[in-house]
Amino acid sequence: MNIPTAFLLCEEDRAIPVAVQQVLVDRARRRGAEIETEKIQTGHTPWLVVPDQVVSYLKKHAGESA
Repeated sequence: MNIPTAFLLCEEDRAIPVAVQQVLVDRARRRGAEIETEKIQTGHTPWLVVPDQVVSYLKKHAGESA
C-alpha cells in the first residue's frame, strides 16, 4: 500500500533538532516509505508561528492550489 506522505522539517526546532527529524524520515524511507520533505524556517510548532505557510504546504500536497 502506498500512502502519500509529506514531512515539514522544522529547521529551528529545539525540541526535535532537524538532524533528528531527518534521521526519522531516513529510517522510514529505508523501510519502504516514500516521503516528500521540505524545510521550513521555524521551530517545533509551525502551525502557530507561520500558519499560512503550513496551509500552503498542506494544500500543495492535497493537490489544491495555494
